[in-house]
Amino acid sequence: MDLESGNQQQEDALTGGSDAGEKPSTYLQLETFLPSVIRNLAEEITTSMSRRYTGDFQLTITEWRIILQLAAKESLTATQIVEITAMEKSKVSRAVSHLEERDLVARTASEEDHRTKTLALTPGGQKLYSSIVPRVLDWEKYLLEGLEISEYRDLLYLLNKLQSRLKDMS
Repeated sequence: MDLESGNQQQEDALTGGSDAGEKPSTYLQLETFLPSVIRNLAEEITTSMSRRYTGDFQLTITEWRIILQLAAKESLTATQIVEITAMEKSKVSRAVSHLEERDLVARTASEEDHRTKTLALTPGGQKLYSSIVPRVLDWEKYLLEGLEISEYRDLLYLLNKLQSRLKDMS
C-alpha cells in the first residue's frame, strides 16, 4: 500500500476526513482500500496453501478448516465451528457430513444436552492432521522468508490492533 502516492481516500480515512468544506470522495481505489486488500490477500493465501492438502488428501478448504479447529479444541459443536470460523452453516454441515463419511470426524451426543452433538477428530482424522501440518508449516515458512523478523512481528501487531479496533466498533 502506498499512501505517499497521494491516495486521498486512504489519507482521509487515517486522518479523519478531507479538508474542511470538501465532500469526501465516493470513488474507492480497491488496490489500497483495506477491506479489499485484506480479502484478496486472504483468498490468495488460502488458495496457495490449500494446494498442500486438496490433492493428496482430498480435502476441501472448509474441511481443512474444520479439522484445524477440532485439532486445536478437541471437541466442538458445528455451531461453535460456524461462530469461530465465520463460515456458512450449510458449508460446515456438508463438510462435517463428508468428514464423518470418511471416518475423520465423529459426532457424539453432548453430556450436558443430548440434543446437542459434539464433533471430534477420530484417530484417522488426527493422523491426517499430523500428516498435513508439516506441509502447511513448510509453506508458511517459505511465504514468510520474504519478511524480516521485525516485519513479521509488526504485521502481527498491526493485524491484532485492527482486530481489537473492530471489536471496539461492534
